[in-house]
Amino acid sequence: MRSSERSWLAAPGLWAAGAPRIAGLLLLGLMLAAMAVAPQLRFDPDIYRSFSSGNPHLAAYADFLQRAGPKPRHIVVLAEADEPMSLDAFEHIRDISLDISLLDGVGAVVSIGTARFPEDAAVHAGQPLLPLDMHAKAFPERLRAFEKSKPLSSILLTGDRKAAVIHVVVEDDVPPGVPLALAGAVSGLLDAAAPSGLRFAITGEDLIGPEIVRALKDDLVLYTVAGGIVALVFAGWLFRDARLILACIAPAGVAGLFSLAVFVVLDIPVTVVNNVVPILIFILALADCVHLTIAYARDRQSRDEDAALASVIESVGPACALTSVTTVIAFAAIFIVGDVQIRELSLVGGVGVFAGYVAMIVAFPVLVRMLRPRGRPGGASPPAAIRRLAIRAVSSSRKTAVAGLLVTFAGLVMCWQAEPWFTLQQNLPLGGSVRSAERQVADRFGGFYRLWVEFPHGAVESDGGDAARRLAALSKAASGYPVISHSLVMAWSGGEASGTLPFLSLLEPQDGIERMVVLMPEPMRSRDTLQVYDRVERAASNLGASLITGLPTVLRHEASVLVYQMALSLAVACVVACLLVALAFGRLWIAAVLVMPNMLPLLLSAGLYAGLSGWRIGPSAVLALTVAFGIAIDDSIHFVSRYLQARDRNAPLEAALGQAANRAGWPMAITTALICAGLSVPLFSSFETVRAFAGIQVAALAVALVADLVLLPALIHLRENRR
Repeated sequence: MRSSERSWLAAPGLWAAGAPRIAGLLLLGLMLAAMAVAPQLRFDPDIYRSFSSGNPHLAAYADFLQRAGPKPRHIVVLAEADEPMSLDAFEHIRDISLDISLLDGVGAVVSIGTARFPEDAAVHAGQPLLPLDMHAKAFPERLRAFEKSKPLSSILLTGDRKAAVIHVVVEDDVPPGVPLALAGAVSGLLDAAAPSGLRFAITGEDLIGPEIVRALKDDLVLYTVAGGIVALVFAGWLFRDARLILACIAPAGVAGLFSLAVFVVLDIPVTVVNNVVPILIFILALADCVHLTIAYARDRQSRDEDAALASVIESVGPACALTSVTTVIAFAAIFIVGDVQIRELSLVGGVGVFAGYVAMIVAFPVLVRMLRPRGRPGGASPPAAIRRLAIRAVSSSRKTAVAGLLVTFAGLVMCWQAEPWFTLQQNLPLGGSVRSAERQVADRFGGFYRLWVEFPHGAVESDGGDAARRLAALSKAASGYPVISHSLVMAWSGGEASGTLPFLSLLEPQDGIERMVVLMPEPMRSRDTLQVYDRVERAASNLGASLITGLPTVLRHEASVLVYQMALSLAVACVVACLLVALAFGRLWIAAVLVMPNMLPLLLSAGLYAGLSGWRIGPSAVLALTVAFGIAIDDSIHFVSRYLQARDRNAPLEAALGQAANRAGWPMAITTALICAGLSVPLFSSFETVRAFAGIQVAALAVALVADLVLLPALIHLRENRR
């Protein structure tokens, strides 16, 4: 298919060039509509909504929660001291606990200050740890006696006595916004009552959402401001002409505006997963604008403005359209992943890229017609050096292809060594107070994620011996993490489970089952915690457990499911995109030569990332690879397009490859640098997963440029010579 036959791919741009006033008015109306709906943008505060991948462990946990009833809501207050806490510190914690219990919306408060000795304790049975008339001399012995009542004491106080927690249980029937207001009231009490020797921090699920929303808004402002600066710097350095700069940047800005409107139109909130979409679309549109503007500025030197504009839209526009299509395919491919937030990313990314392309290809000719720019591309362009690099690769094409195959295989081997890895902490804002408190609670107390284990109740011996052996075996496997059974709860509370933490009432035998709960951190917090979790899961299975579930189980197995689904989506995107490009160019052999230059960067960057991360790879990394593929193939398309245009003019093979490198190589280099610069902005995101997403894309795109300038010409040369 010749270039003129592919011009239908740039039909919106050709129409806008022929009817700039009508196109301009239509574009202006759409921009005003986008600005009108942009303030309706929503931000998702629910960190757990992403757990929907079809993981069977997730389905089992959902069923358990449905049977167990409403999930209790807690606010956890961490009290820390530099030295072991004195009686005064414990009494302050007791007084603060009592003050908190009087706040509206508080159902119960459990702390070291309100704790009682178990009913079966050898001494002080059923008595409070801190009676109002506690004497300083008697307190050390009393505290030592209480510390023997494990695991109750270890839930409330660390072994070194330098940290304690206050569990604030929110009433079940309060409105959704009350826990946040309650947390503010608790903070006020802590600020007013905290003694000089104690430090307090607050965490809890109801506090995570607002902190995520604040961080998402901050990131959006960062991306907008920093992305605009990147665009101005690059365009200013490259063109050094105000009208050319405006013709290049403004269409990308329109594309970015439309991407924000897509969120509102599709009624999809901004999340930790999709918050990079607006800057990504802006940068991709800007890269296409750079290709168009460079070509226009060059052609304008030898022909009149209208002819140059039509020629550029007809010759470069189809390649820009194909690059958008391949990026849409990459986003569409990840829709096969069951996770709801990733599917939302697929939708807003795919629709946003399409809308951004249409906005860009229409806005560019409208602005060129309005501005009539006459400048030339500036910058120290080295097309000759790029051409020499491609020709050198072509001259030893067989060796280049073998080297590329070896590097691709090495990347595949490194990826194969990586273990799927995911932690919930990565989705919490870096530097946030809640994340810091969560980490401190996990460090000091091992965390409070609940792993539920169910046994058939009918198999329990009448004397409780079987249950005791199960408790002992699970406690041994848990390596110090608290394991709690119904008998322990009854001993603490004297038959009133609600006298402790409300969720412990679920341990009461019911529906023919007996439950135990293990309090532990995220399994993938470290390799040590992962080993403990796996040991507990194996022990529970060996003891005849009918169900092992809870957030730790979901987190343990979710990574494997998501990584597999995303790897499949990457394979689908690669096959479909390469075939589509080949069909668009009318030459099926193009699909074969595109695979290695575009898979090598992905496998190599993923393998290096896994190696630097301790041979771990998370869902966000594989997601980044799929999106990176949709972007990386853009340079391949521009190179192949220029090569085929040269061949259509009957240029010899080596000359055509040299012309392609000369015409497309420099725009490829600067647009890759531009995209990498734009994607470097999310490296300063508030979220660890977003930083990983951006870092892998930058690495993959940088390697992809080299592959397209070296490996792709060599593979084309090998294939054409075989004819």
